[in-house]
Amino acid sequence: MFTVRRSIHNPILNPERHVPWEAFATFNWSPVKKGGKTFVAYRAMSETAYHEGVHLRLSTIGVASSTDGAHFRNRK
Repeated sequence: MFTVRRSIHNPILNPERHVPWEAFATFNWSPVKKGGKTFVAYRAMSETAYHEGVHLRLSTIGVASSTDGAHFRNRK
């Protein structure tokens, strides 16, 4: 059994607006602890692009890491 507590850092993983592939949203993340780091795989959505008469949005899987479980860096 474990206890889940809401983080005071919510939301923990915000979209980075200057990064095209995750500028619209970041969600559905799944954490994994390895050694002293926490890694997350997450879904990211780009802003809408207009291409040949169609509005498109790209969905991508991202990975990020953290040493404290609240501040994630090295997004790829």
